[in-house]
Amino acid sequence: MYNLNGKVAIVTGGALGIGGAAARKLASCGAKVFIADIADSEAKKNVESIEKSGGIATSSHVDLAEVKDISRMVNEAVGHYGGLDILVQNAGGGVVSKAIHGSALEVDEDQWDLGINVYLKALFLGAKYAI
Repeated sequence: MYNLNGKVAIVTGGALGIGGAAARKLASCGAKVFIADIADSEAKKNVESIEKSGGIATSSHVDLAEVKDISRMVNEAVGHYGGLDILVQNAGGGVVSKAIHGSALEVDEDQWDLGINVYLKALFLGAKYAI
């Protein structure tokens, strides 16, 4: 469908679900895919699936609640593949929404900070470092 030969893509939350499917689709279109996720074994399984289909992929443990991990993610992808063309910021859904589920009276400050860090700060910093 699309020709992404020679392009490099980072997919956050690329181990499972929508992110996993996005990583496989990008690879099937020729992109070299860097899967950034906290689910290490699932990310490795997705890399294996991509490679079995003839694609190129690698994975790294990235916690988007940690600023240093976001910077490292971009630097690692660029160092591994020589550049960066596509950033799919997909991570957060399942793990974070479970951690911050509840009313304002039920959610504590640490849960709130986790949600802000993953759903807002990580998107800003991911784009900033990618650029």
